[in-house]
Amino acid sequence: MYGDTAQIRQRANLLRAEATAARGRAGSILTGLSTMGWNSRAATVFTTQAEAIVEDLQRIATELDGAAQRLDEHARAVDEVKEAIRQAQEWVEDRLADARNIAVNVVHSVRDVAEGAVSGLMRIVGAAIDGAVGMVRVSVYTLWGHEVSESQVRRAQAITSAVPSTPVRGSKEWLDLRNRFTSNGWG
Repeated sequence: MYGDTAQIRQRANLLRAEATAARGRAGSILTGLSTMGWNSRAATVFTTQAEAIVEDLQRIATELDGAAQRLDEHARAVDEVKEAIRQAQEWVEDRLADARNIAVNVVHSVRDVAEGAVSGLMRIVGAAIDGAVGMVRVSVYTLWGHEVSESQVRRAQAITSAVPSTPVRGSKEWLDLRNRFTSNGWG
């Protein structure tokens, strides 16, 4: 979704090669000037202009290297964003799968149990239906035979309602969705 960073790096390498070529050309000009056996006013003008060209080539080479470095930095930044998106997607998908599992598969029941058997995952809703002493009516949620808290069920329902569909793979929206999960305490 954010492009191929290999292509960005390839372009950076091409810019470095162009910088090397510009430095090589500048070096060739300097070598030619140092071996020139020509002494005259025209030679001085020629040498001055050639030295200006060498300076321009060296400046261009430096600018090309800088551009290549910025492209490399950009590629690294894009890779970091892509990795952050991948991690956010994995994180959200794990929590969403857990929430969907609970929301779809939880079983809610109301039953009578002994007062001493009431667990923290049960909610007392009244006296036992038959009025038996020491018995209470409880509301309990179970998932695959294990009790789960009502707050877990409500959280799962809130998540599945809030996220009816997910973003496309690699979308920045995964980062936004992860932030939404954490800001709602769904982490």
